[in-house]
Amino acid sequence: MAEQKQPTSPSLLIIDDDSAMQKYYTHALSAFDLQIDYAQNGYEGLRKITAHYYDLVLLDVSMPKMSGLEMLHAISEMPQMNLPLTVVISSLNQKELVMEALMHGASAYLFKPIAVNDLKNLVKQYISVLNERHSDTSAEEPLKTLSAELTVSVARDTLQREDFSLRNQQRKESQYESLSQAMASMVFQKITGTLWVETQLGIGKLSYMRGKLRKVEFLEQSGIEALESMKKMSVLSITLGP
Repeated sequence: MAEQKQPTSPSLLIIDDDSAMQKYYTHALSAFDLQIDYAQNGYEGLRKITAHYYDLVLLDVSMPKMSGLEMLHAISEMPQMNLPLTVVISSLNQKELVMEALMHGASAYLFKPIAVNDLKNLVKQYISVLNERHSDTSAEEPLKTLSAELTVSVARDTLQREDFSLRNQQRKESQYESLSQAMASMVFQKITGTLWVETQLGIGKLSYMRGKLRKVEFLEQSGIEALESMKKMSVLSITLGP
């Protein structure tokens, strides 16, 4: 395997068999100082990721030769590989595939048709996560051990309104600016723990194991439906706990 050298500015690999979509993403992100590379399918993307260093990946789920999901499966079988922050792109009728992609290391998702502002905002937050990581390499261990320092009791979470005041007293001030930033940090730093997302209607939780999403719950929903509902809510705080 070739040595992965980090470029001076954030690098992005766009993996999509549609050249028109490649151009669309490139144009949408032209305001950012990104080094952009391209791959036509998951197989080509896998070869590039193993040979070169990338900070970010935009990954289409449905492609010939090797799909985006198959590529993630392949990387998950390579313990020596560090998957870049990866945003999977999918259609609305592929929600189960998107959830599977998140469970195999992807950090976020966008459904087609993709709004330019949504893509730009996500990339902007990811660049912020990268900058924080590169400027303070000592931050990883405190985050990994944070769950041991919290005093939150999470024996059972009923996600009911009547639990709010007690839970709010037990939680620390929000540690993240947004849900996307929180999810990226969990994946990027391979953290084991639970993100507690407090909204006006209830508290959601995202459980991670070594940076991979394992379970999402919000009110009576789970999976992508729960994530979609949380993304539409006004988030009051996001904290990391056991």
